Amino acid sequence: MMKNRLKNLGFRASDSDADILRDEFADFGKDAQIPDDAKERILSSVMGKAGFKMNNTNGIIKGHKNIPENKTDKNITTSNGKLRLHRGGAIAACIAVLAAGAVTSTMLFGKKINTDSPASSKTENTSADEKTTSAENDDNVTMPDLIGENIDSLDQDYDYLPEVVIAYENNPDYDDGIIFWQSPEPGEPINSYDKVILRVSGRNNTVVLPNLVGKNIDQVQQDWGDKLNIEVQDEYNNDYEEGIIFWQSQTAGKNVKEGCTITLKVSRGKQLTVIPDVSGSESEVAESELRAAGFTVVLRSKYDDNVAEGIAIGTEPAAGTEFALEGAVTLYISKGPLDNKVKVPNVVGLNKESAIKLLEENDLKAKVVDLPHDGDKGMVIDQDFESDRIVEKDSEIRIYISTGVSDPVDLTISIPMPDGLSGEFTLDGYVNGNRRYTQTISNGETVAGGAITMDISGKKTETITVSLTNESTGKSVNYAEFFVDYDKKTAELNGSLNIDGLLATMK
Repeated sequence: MMKNRLKNLGFRASDSDADILRDEFADFGKDAQIPDDAKERILSSVMGKAGFKMNNTNGIIKGHKNIPENKTDKNITTSNGKLRLHRGGAIAACIAVLAAGAVTSTMLFGKKINTDSPASSKTENTSADEKTTSAENDDNVTMPDLIGENIDSLDQDYDYLPEVVIAYENNPDYDDGIIFWQSPEPGEPINSYDKVILRVSGRNNTVVLPNLVGKNIDQVQQDWGDKLNIEVQDEYNNDYEEGIIFWQSQTAGKNVKEGCTITLKVSRGKQLTVIPDVSGSESEVAESELRAAGFTVVLRSKYDDNVAEGIAIGTEPAAGTEFALEGAVTLYISKGPLDNKVKVPNVVGLNKESAIKLLEENDLKAKVVDLPHDGDKGMVIDQDFESDRIVEKDSEIRIYISTGVSDPVDLTISIPMPDGLSGEFTLDGYVNGNRRYTQTISNGETVAGGAITMDISGKKTETITVSLTNESTGKSVNYAEFFVDYDKKTAELNGSLNIDGLLATMK
């Protein structure tokens, strides 16, 4: 892979530089091995012709340490113990190659030595290893395109890169181990970077914990078992059905690594126990026994001809039933025999004669009261004891009979006025679009911040809209709306007062 990446790398030299190199390597044939004893001679000669000064070449060949201290050419620097030659010509490439231990003349006479002339612009293929070696020593080396490569497939051909930092991230668009982002970008010179950053899909992925409360444990294990290490604790829970998660150890919305452990408490359903038989026990004893069994007790009293007052009649659910712990069990306590007591029947809606007869059949007396009421003449429209109430025999039950007509009811509505009111106003009250009431406010300042009253009269219910007109400007506004119940003698404001609209009539 690295070999393909470096196919565009190369060095160019001037005609004079190329001549120098050809002179020095004239004794070596193509692909000839350059012996170690010739390296120092060649290197010293090439650098001298190129204008470099040095104390000894041996230091360069062995340690690359003498050039930075004694160089006279600004095109040579060092970085991380390696030569960096900025001249950009074939001579600089030759020096770097020899200092790094290159041994074949092809590496110098091949593609690497090109002149600027058109005739010498054609290049020959060189090996990827040669390109890599030259790339390590040239400031014009660019960043290869690694996007889409598998991180495990990168080989030593990338040794010329600076420090490589790998970050693993979740990326649904790439398989695990694939590089999906890099810095520097492809084609950028790498000499200005001290590190290469690669983002790789897969390992060390993180997930956002969902809210699992209320979900079925089987479904959660199916959906999340490959991402989380799920530990399950089964507990009884009266509020959640069996198999439903009611607690999780880590908060929903939290970012965690895949494979992290999360504990889930799963309901085993309601813990059931048998309701004890407390019938025949005194009220306090029966209640205490039920609470000791783990139930919540709701007390109810009722008449019973066979159970003495204050004694438990039974429970609902019945004794012997399996019921949820902490569930509400109703305990019925006897009020004693019904004896001289009866239930009041419902007589509303009956005519007067039928109502009186039904009350008498239940050992009760009727007291008739005529009530002004529109419609339902002669019918019972109310009774003073609600139906099913237990009363003594021969009790008097008051029933209200409609007269069929009713007199109008008089009411007074109080209407709040805002601060800042001034000028003369006319107040009108409308029912179903018809003006029924009107009055004049001669000076708004006298009622500003207070209230004005409007006398009304009617039957049953109706809605009254209050309108105010500024006599100076002629502007009107619907200021308020009231729902009036004449039977209850109430008038309630619907919504809010239109204060802004009223004040705007003065402008």
